[in-house]
Amino acid sequence: MNNMKNKNYKLSTVLFALGAFSALLLMIFRVTHVISFSEIRHVVTSGFEEESLYAMWKFVHTMPVYTDPHQIPYSASYFNWFFYTVYGSLISLIIEAFKLGDAWIPTIGRCVSLILAGIGYVVTYRLFVNKHINESALSSIMALSLSALIWFSPLIGFWSMTVRPDLMALLFDICAVSFFLRYFPSHQWIGIFWAAFWCYLSWSCKQVNIVMPVAIGLFLLFHKRGQALFLFGALMAFTYGITLLFANEQFLKTLLFINTANEFSAAVFCENLLNFCKKALPVIILWFLIVAQLLWQRSVKELWQDNMINLSICGLLAWALIMLPFSSKVGSADNYHFLALFFMVLGIAGGVKQLLLLSSKWLSGSLALVGMLCITSIAIVFAQGNINTLSQLHQKHVMLENCLHQLPQPIFVYNHYAALPWINPSPISFVLAYNYWQDRNAQLVFEQNGIGGLIQQGYFNTVIIPKYYINDFDGAPLKAFTLQSQDCAGFAVFKRESA
Repeated sequence: MNNMKNKNYKLSTVLFALGAFSALLLMIFRVTHVISFSEIRHVVTSGFEEESLYAMWKFVHTMPVYTDPHQIPYSASYFNWFFYTVYGSLISLIIEAFKLGDAWIPTIGRCVSLILAGIGYVVTYRLFVNKHINESALSSIMALSLSALIWFSPLIGFWSMTVRPDLMALLFDICAVSFFLRYFPSHQWIGIFWAAFWCYLSWSCKQVNIVMPVAIGLFLLFHKRGQALFLFGALMAFTYGITLLFANEQFLKTLLFINTANEFSAAVFCENLLNFCKKALPVIILWFLIVAQLLWQRSVKELWQDNMINLSICGLLAWALIMLPFSSKVGSADNYHFLALFFMVLGIAGGVKQLLLLSSKWLSGSLALVGMLCITSIAIVFAQGNINTLSQLHQKHVMLENCLHQLPQPIFVYNHYAALPWINPSPISFVLAYNYWQDRNAQLVFEQNGIGGLIQQGYFNTVIIPKYYINDFDGAPLKAFTLQSQDCAGFAVFKRESA
């Protein structure tokens, strides 16, 4: 009977691994459509990625990254300092070493993200097989598969090849967990120092990333480690405080979203949560199956003694209290739920370990079911053929680039990617901040009254905007412009009569 159980478990583990790694095929397929070393791919891989690309261009050209979004050119860099420093330094180094043009900034930045995703995969694998954390560590194939459920998942998707701080911040959060659990409880002071270090780096990538320190704080609180909790809290407060103390005025305003519109939407909340549930469905189902089996066979008190399960619960609670409400912020996306995915997989890892000790008869079936579900979901994504939109987007941006070089400058183009300096040849690049229109609606004061004011003053010789704008744009009448008969990649082209 035991031999039969072992055989079933091995078969189900193989099926589970096939399902987990099927997402890697999708990831590789996407990479081939996003990154090329023979030609520049003019695509956008995440919402408002252009903001970060423009910030990297400014970093490469030793220009201030943090600028007032209400001053010309109305652009903003809303992430924390470490993200721009790491990506900007690496991009600058490679551009200088290989004598590349600015148009290669997206490709280099996306390669950095991919490398970070690979490092994150290895770090997560090491977390699951570390015998200092787990006396009965998971098998290599199980650890590899669980790590794949995070880093190759459809939820991560294009975020692993976009120029944004989310993947780097996730990597640092997982490093914090690895070091913390490695030294807790035998050398908890060492673990706390390392956890605080990695949590600070995560926050230094993206200032909303405070879920992990809250999760570790809850863990220490539930374990009644008062002194350790105080030290951890003091370290986090000190590192955050030092950063804010030495921040210049514009960095501080941008970091804290001072004097800018912050809107929250129930529709955005529901959309992000629905996307999370769809993309992480196999993990969610497996998590519930594992939890149900654990509660059936063990008491809550026994489960609470497992540090991985314990931290997983604390992490999900912290995510629900912080990141879940913040995911309703206009401009947010399903990247706000990355840590929820990690904490679920962390709980699954601890649960699988416990169920193996209990020789659970339902574990094999659960793994096999989720493996098949993973394969099915990835097959559906391939069948939908959404990847073709990237090729269409590339062609659209190439057409816009060709069009822009034939029109009188300065040019305003209502397309974030086409506004980037290596596409738009104009002296000033108006890559509008993602919340430009929210701030305009809030009646905030803009230099020269924003884009509309510059149009009225005759600054732009060409205005390229969607065709549904006929009479005015951003409050400015277009009577001084003539609509050209030839459009530009589907956009209407207005040329100033005196140009």
